[in-house]
Amino acid sequence: MKYIVFDTNIILSASINVYYKRKHIQHEFNDESTELFELIKDYKKTVKGILLEKVYSECDSTLMSAVKDAYKKAGGDMSIFKEINHDDATNLGLQVIFKMIELIGLLELYTGSTDYENQYNKNLNKVKDMSKKLIQECKEQRQLAPDLVPDQLDKFVDNYPHDADEIILAQSITFKNSLYGKPCVFLASKDMKFFSPRGNSKTVTKRIYKKFGIQCDHPREIIKIIKNTA
Repeated sequence: MKYIVFDTNIILSASINVYYKRKHIQHEFNDESTELFELIKDYKKTVKGILLEKVYSECDSTLMSAVKDAYKKAGGDMSIFKEINHDDATNLGLQVIFKMIELIGLLELYTGSTDYENQYNKNLNKVKDMSKKLIQECKEQRQLAPDLVPDQLDKFVDNYPHDADEIILAQSITFKNSLYGKPCVFLASKDMKFFSPRGNSKTVTKRIYKKFGIQCDHPREIIKIIKNTA
């Protein structure tokens, strides 16, 4: 069995693809994220999608912000969001919420075992230690050869701290360690400052894999790997 942990941005982007007031409201990563959910359905005997508690709560708290961004890019009238309980904003939001509920239903919610909190806290400390080492390495490289600092590492440091991402990674590690044997665990994300490679720059994602055994990548890269090893 292969396991794919879904980052918040994958669930949100796959949920935002609706037609409203003759406008097509679609997230820029919708196609790629939707393909990953299709993979879960097509390979349900060998691939399982995982929903973390942190991701679940983030989906709820950041949904409307993502909807507004997509609506704005589609040329929508943003004034509908200024009035509390505006019918247009409510109806648009409900369409996306129904889609998100449908997609979340394809995933398995991981809530942890009896010793979850203890294991999670240990893993969170390990993740934060990794972050500190990456920051120190970046500072040293910037002093010696600033033009040669890997792009993903550069963006990781420039956008630090990554509190929510560190929680997601720690929960992913705790999930992986709860499995028997040597499980194959992916973390699907479009977050190129932490979980997803920036082109050929994979300094952070390689470190995560080396230290924790979790392969972080873009949805289409994960799809490619799974199909090639099926």
